[in-house]
Formats: sequence, C-alpha cells, structure tokens
Amino acid sequence: ATGIILEGHTNSLGSTNSNQKLSANRVASVKELLLKKNNDKYAISTKSLGELKPRYSNDNENGLAKNRQVVVSFDKSVKQKKVNGEVLAGGKGKKNVTVYFKNKLVNDSTKTDDTGKFSFYATEKVAINIFTAEKNYFNQTQTFTPTLNADNKVILELTPYDVNKEISLSNILFYSNKNVVRDGVEDVLASLTKNFKVNEEYCFEIQGHVNGQETSLEFTRYYKDLSEARAGTVYFYMKDHGVASGRMVPAGYSNTKMLYPVNPNFEQIMQNMRVVMKLLPCDE
Repeated sequence: ATGIILEGHTNSLGSTNSNQKLSANRVASVKELLLKKNNDKYAISTKSLGELKPRYSNDNENGLAKNRQVVVSFDKSVKQKKVNGEVLAGGKGKKNVTVYFKNKLVNDSTKTDDTGKFSFYATEKVAINIFTAEKNYFNQTQTFTPTLNADNKVILELTPYDVNKEISLSNILFYSNKNVVRDGVEDVLASLTKNFKVNEEYCFEIQGHVNGQETSLEFTRYYKDLSEARAGTVYFYMKDHGVASGRMVPAGYSNTKMLYPVNPNFEQIMQNMRVVMKLLPCDE
C-alpha cells in the first residue's frame, strides 16, 4: 500500500485546544473520504498540528484563510502492512468498539464492525501499541510489530470490570532495582490512563511488587520501599494526566506476593516485578 500522510492545520484564531481539536476533525473528514473511495489502496497516517506549524502568516486575512487546510503527501518509501484484528468480550466479537493504535509515526483509531473485527495499516517492522478504552471493560495494551509475509492478526480480549478483581499489568515493566519504567512503557501508561478516565465510576488500588530473594531486615525494608516507589510511579503518572487522586490508592507489597518465589528464571523474575490493579468500590 502507498503511504499517505495527512496533516491538519488551523490559523491562530481561537484557543490552542480548540484549534487542536479542529485540525483533528479536518484530518478525520479527509481520511474518511479517502477510505470510502480507495479502501485498500492507501495506508493513511495522520497528524493534527492545530496552530503549531502555520504554513502561511497569520498576520493577514489571506494567510488566516490559507492556514485552514489539510496537507496531503505521499511516501512511497514507507512499507505499510495491513493489520487485522478482533475485539472479544466473553469469547464473542464486540461491535462498535474504538480501537486505538499509536507509535512514533501514527496516533489514530478505528472502530470494530458488527462482528467485532477491525483493520488498519501500519509501518512494517515498527512496533505499535494497540488498545481500547471501553466503558466497563479493561484490556491489556498489545505491542505488535507488523512483518512481511505474516498473518499480522491481533486479538484484544476485554475483561469486565468487577469490584475486588485483581488485574496484573504485565506490560508495565521497570528497570532492575529502580522505579523508572522501561523504554516504551510510557505509551502503555497513557493507554491505561485513557481507560481509567472512561471508567470514572471505579476506584482502584495500585499494587507494586518486587522480585526479592533476600530475607534480612535490611533487604525487607528495601523491597518495601521499592515496591511503594513503583506503585507511586504509576499513581503520579495517572494523577498528572487527569485521573482523580481520590480514585487511586498506591500500595507496596514488597516481595510478599511473588508468583515465583523459588529460583525464578528471567521471565519469572519479570513477572515478580509486576504492577497489579485491584478494583475497589468508590463509596466515598
């Protein structure tokens, strides 16, 4: 598929936020028109720039008018692959679900059809995060890399939100002995935040866990502090991005709930160093 890049622009009239939304709406309209006419011919990526990169001066009426535009460009060097997917709830396809896909090249979304299926184009060999933010459901962000001659199929499983249910966030990973998330995890935190903002009637405990094999008092205190710091990293990210602090309770569980307490291998160590979300009632 030929790569198409759509850039939405506005002039400087209005607020920055409203101009950002306006440019996104303009890009979405052009994209919809292109997909209707050439559904499989083009792989479309979008950028909503608002007033940030004016192509003409905003100091006169002519420039103001010309900056109300969508710029279309072609990139034949970019190899795009079609990604096919399905959103399941209780083993059945769920229709009309918004599916978001994001990486350094694209930040876009699509919707599932009546059978729960969806598709989009993505750049070959570039990892992309795929997720939903569905009301009353949670799903793990999937990081997927489209490749040549592969099926390129993604399944998103929706988990119903149930009070007191614990969900392990297996793709929130930290550097060893630190409360700093690994490269790429910030996009996962962003998708998690979007989901929690949609489901604002739920509260939750953010549990930090560590992999710790030592038993001395010194290490016990260290493990406790580290687990609390990791829970705090997730808590403060979501608080800073719009999730009400009163909905979240960060807690460190040290090494008391390791999934693999005896001689864990590397994969098991990574699972011991996990963050868990426990849903709580918002009674107050």
